[in-house]
Amino acid sequence: MTASYRAVEVSEPGKLQVVERPVPEPAIGQVRIRVEACGVCHTDAATVSGTYPGLTLPRVPGHEVVGRVDAVGGGVSRWKVGDRVGVGFFGGEDGVCEPCRRGDLVNCQNPVIPGPASMEAMRR
Repeated sequence: MTASYRAVEVSEPGKLQVVERPVPEPAIGQVRIRVEACGVCHTDAATVSGTYPGLTLPRVPGHEVVGRVDAVGGGVSRWKVGDRVGVGFFGGEDGVCEPCRRGDLVNCQNPVIPGPASMEAMRR
């Protein structure tokens, strides 16, 4: 039996539905977080309304989370199962683009954005 979780998914603008999805295993350099709390922000509202730029559906909104690491992928040494973590919208910056070199990290041209396919904020 494959482990699964329930999530609220935006299947089309303005339409939310509860879905069941398989629990993914973390890839090399990633961790998996069992979410205990999730913030709702403006980008989540724009996802539900269908107005977020470049939006592809279906999508599960919610990217600002707090929880515990429940699985660790290969090559991860900084985090261990049971660690309490929080992830915000920005997972990091490249440190080399013009805004970063000026110290304007929030306007990084190549920011790391956490998500199911890339939890860069939790790397190593």
